[in-house]
Amino acid sequence: MYADDVKPAVIELQDYLKQISGADIPVVKTLAEAGGKPAIVLEVVAKFSGASDRATASQAYRITASDKLLTLSAASPMALHYAVYGLLEDHFNCRFYTYVANGMHYGGRGYEVVPKQARLAMPICDDLQEPAFANRGFIWLVGSNPWILQNRGLGIPGHRISGGLGAGHNFYGLLPPNDVREGDRVVVSGLFKDHPDFYPLTLGGKREADGSCGICGTNRQLPTFLAAALENRIKERIAQAAGGEVDWSFPFEAAQGDGFSGCHCSECRALLTTEQSEAAPQILALNRALDIIGKTYPQA
Repeated sequence: MYADDVKPAVIELQDYLKQISGADIPVVKTLAEAGGKPAIVLEVVAKFSGASDRATASQAYRITASDKLLTLSAASPMALHYAVYGLLEDHFNCRFYTYVANGMHYGGRGYEVVPKQARLAMPICDDLQEPAFANRGFIWLVGSNPWILQNRGLGIPGHRISGGLGAGHNFYGLLPPNDVREGDRVVVSGLFKDHPDFYPLTLGGKREADGSCGICGTNRQLPTFLAAALENRIKERIAQAAGGEVDWSFPFEAAQGDGFSGCHCSECRALLTTEQSEAAPQILALNRALDIIGKTYPQA
């Protein structure tokens, strides 16, 4: 019997294979259980050859196909789900484009492509996969987790709401306009008082740091402050390693604000016109900051 956290992967695989071939295909837990007969084996193993020593190794999987056996080996139950969807997408050309939303909850599968095959066949292969980043939450919406998992998102550790939100959705964690406090103590001084030009110019001609969490990305001084804030995060990561190897697979949080209201200064508007995107000034600021950081911490 499979453990409860593995059973969903088994059920998903059997369901999709039946959609593809029309057949009920048995899935077994071990090679011994297959008994030398043609079978699909799904197994969770502690470690397998080819996986790295990084945190991402816990999400690695290997798909091997021989004359009689198709084996999906994974380093964790979550990785076994990735193996299932990797098999379906990369080897059987399935696609998982949308899901059905029921309010803020998952309501079932949406638009998918599941090609039919009268004869389910797969060439001999050895397909080892390991994600580049430990956390890959590419959408924030309560209830979207099953669909994100189908597309091999989420990651470890997962966010308690979105399941995989591994990146911030504004720059204000690095460039706070207002003082950041712990109780009555200011732990990070706000920047707006001395540097209002770091924040968007509104259509009304005022600099404001509002709920859209925007910045003036073309400001020449801003990348220096952004780089310094990122350097502090890097130093924290190094300190956490306590002299050991630093794991750079977890992302640092820096992203365009939720509200997407751009800065209306002439420099930002000119760049937007050239690049045809409100994200252009944000990307420019981040790239300039990374150029600074890269000189000291190229590995980050």
